[in-house]
Amino acid sequence: MSTNSSPHDELSAGQPLQGIFAGQKLFSRYELIRILGQGGMGVVWLAKDLELSREVALKLLPDVVNYDPGAIEDLKRETRRSLVLTHPHIIRIYDFRQELPFAAIIMEYVAGDTLARLRSQSGPGCFNVAEVAPWVRQVGEALIYAHEHAQVSHRDLKPANIMLTAGGQVKLADFGISQSLTATATQLNKGVPQGPSGTLGYMSPQQLLGCEAQASDDIYSLGATLYELLSGQRPFHAGDISKQICEVEPQPLNQRRAKFAPELEPVSAEWEAVVMACLAKKPEGRPASVGAVLARLGLVAENAPVPAVAKPLAELAPATGGVPRWVPLAAGIALIVGLGWFFGVHQPAEAKPKGEVPQLQAQAKAAQQQTDADAKQLEPEGKLKAEAKAKAAALSGAATATKGNPFVNSLGMKFVPVAGTEVLFSVWHTRLQDFEAFVKATGHNATEGMNSIGPGGYKQRGDSWKSPGFTQSPLHPVCGMNWEDARAFAQWLTKKERGAGKLTDAQSYRLPQDWEWSVAVGLIEARAGSPNDKDEKIQDVYPWGTQWPPPSGAGNYAGEGDPFLGFGGIKDFRDGFPRTSPVGSFDANKYGLFDMGGNLWQWCEDYYDGQSGTRLIRGGSWASLTPASLLSSERSSFEPGHRRDSNGFRLVVVVGVRP
Repeated sequence: MSTNSSPHDELSAGQPLQGIFAGQKLFSRYELIRILGQGGMGVVWLAKDLELSREVALKLLPDVVNYDPGAIEDLKRETRRSLVLTHPHIIRIYDFRQELPFAAIIMEYVAGDTLARLRSQSGPGCFNVAEVAPWVRQVGEALIYAHEHAQVSHRDLKPANIMLTAGGQVKLADFGISQSLTATATQLNKGVPQGPSGTLGYMSPQQLLGCEAQASDDIYSLGATLYELLSGQRPFHAGDISKQICEVEPQPLNQRRAKFAPELEPVSAEWEAVVMACLAKKPEGRPASVGAVLARLGLVAENAPVPAVAKPLAELAPATGGVPRWVPLAAGIALIVGLGWFFGVHQPAEAKPKGEVPQLQAQAKAAQQQTDADAKQLEPEGKLKAEAKAKAAALSGAATATKGNPFVNSLGMKFVPVAGTEVLFSVWHTRLQDFEAFVKATGHNATEGMNSIGPGGYKQRGDSWKSPGFTQSPLHPVCGMNWEDARAFAQWLTKKERGAGKLTDAQSYRLPQDWEWSVAVGLIEARAGSPNDKDEKIQDVYPWGTQWPPPSGAGNYAGEGDPFLGFGGIKDFRDGFPRTSPVGSFDANKYGLFDMGGNLWQWCEDYYDGQSGTRLIRGGSWASLTPASLLSSERSSFEPGHRRDSNGFRLVVVVGVRP
């Protein structure tokens, strides 16, 4: 629970259940281990899912909720909506269970701590920008996914709902659940209003007044969260907070920071400006999207696509009700000018006062004229200096990447260093959305000849990476890849990133080499020799350790009971995914790399015999089930043109000399 609670942090719906104890088995499936947290709307237990052999979090609801049919239906409906949220930085909702006298929401268990607790335990009580930046990027990616792909808003974004794992991964909790619990509490307290959903100190004025949900509410909450993490306090934290949120401008961030933590350096002017813009009273005064926030903070490429305007959810909802549908809007909304990003011009003109529209148009025209004038000065010496500056920026961005501050390219792919190599590894497989961008730009055809599993084993069935025979979201790893597809993607991305100034001419993307892959998975092997020479030579060492079968949460492999149409699974192992899983669904290794074992086999640069013929592939997949196939030293190979539904790839960046 939050360590900086207020009267609005917890909802009241009666006392939580009594008489629950560790070791108790609920719903014939979950064994309770220990209490993780407790509040007015229930108790959260760590539990073991006995069917899938994994740890989960159970939010047990109080009796007064359990016996109210209307409340239960509302919570079931909200749980069903939350099931669509499959993102590496969002805590997953697995199920809703009710067997009187118990009812519970089953969630992903995340071993870590909240940013609220970490802030309160830090020496000065707040953080520096360098510490906050990687967290903000991950929170932003989760919000962009929720707003643009899942069409939902969070409505309770705050440090207490942001978890940080030991590996530095952010997980965002309580998507949509808070709003449903608020309504439930109101109904169960005989109509006495419980206030709007959310937590008071982080609510926008519109959310506080009960207006329709907007993405701009989450942007305000993001600003309030950043304000607290960087200054040690919420924008409004004493007195009549509701009145202040609606009527009073917050104290500038650096003034509050200097008062609360005078020993710390002030944040940059740009960061302060962005945080304060997020806290604007009116939605049109805030950044138009979370993507715009990240871009101005320098956490994504400036030309990254972002939605043009935050629409009310109800405005985009189907006429018959149900889940709101946010229609994706045009990209490229922000004007990039010499003075920076210009916020506030993205609201539809008809919503502006008549006298304000010409003023904004004049400002935009003036900004464009300034941009044109600046461009004329790049002749010719200035142009060379600008190019050199862009290359230096690219070198700095890739060459100075760390595990906590990865290099992020124009597609949002993240790369981190692996000690002992001279490259940056992608933290996950190449995703479906990454490969789609490549195909859209080049017309590359990778749809023919894919072998997929089914009756009779692997053979061609008319499937492809676009339609592999199972569900894939944009954040799933692209499957059905051959070595030539992967190589073509790397070459295209190299050319694209060099042209955009993200890479220097000396830097490039490629597939990992065999020895690099071994280092990244944690093996100590001689660099010399062919992959064939080293195949399965190190026994009883797997990506997760030395035990067999794999422990719960080890990765995405062929679990017992997975529907493999005649294939068996690993006895006593279940991972919850019958085929591929979204990237980042399991814990990263010590370097911050996900799925170095399982999910999809990964192509490498090398020939299997070191000279010619078949190409090397490593790592195992969702279909791997034998101890030999899951060894860290396991090597397999296929012809370069072979496509299979269990094959994918990840890239590395050849950086050059690191400082």
